[in-house]
Amino acid sequence: MAIHGYVLLARTDLPGVERRLEVVRRTVAGVLALPDQGPALAAPVGGVPQRLDDDALARFAVIGDGEACLRRLEDYRRAGLECAILLPAGMRDLHLTPR
Repeated sequence: MAIHGYVLLARTDLPGVERRLEVVRRTVAGVLALPDQGPALAAPVGGVPQRLDDDALARFAVIGDGEACLRRLEDYRRAGLECAILLPAGMRDLHLTPR
């Protein structure tokens, strides 16, 4: 049985980083707000943070420059995630070159 998982990704070395981080923040907050199942689906080791600041957000998403994002995705793969499902913006971001 293959292990698939949604992975949020926000590159910090591309224009529009604040918008990217805000999208990830809203997505994580929306999942955590799901009645009964949200925290069970998304809670990282250590529990749900009180605030979704940048450090807390990194517990839920792949965040950093292009190289850091690729390394973090590799960490997920080594941990057993066989198919990382990225939102379309995240897939595009992996192929962009910073300006």
